[in-house]
Amino acid sequence: MNHDKYLVDLGNKIKRLRNDLGYSQDELAELIHSNRLAIFRIETGKVNSSIGRLRELAEVLKVELGDLVTL
Repeated sequence: MNHDKYLVDLGNKIKRLRNDLGYSQDELAELIHSNRLAIFRIETGKVNSSIGRLRELAEVLKVELGDLVTL
């Protein structure tokens, strides 16, 4: 899979999970001690997040890390 496409697909998955839980970008950012712009950049595939950040997101989004990063 193309690296850029993977980041976009991962971002879309994170956005879907966030929406399923009813969180705004601001709320998700607060839960992982970040900011809305960072969440926006992750969800649009503009940034390659660290494993630590992905672990935090998985925890807040109530999924296993492996499930989060498997597309």
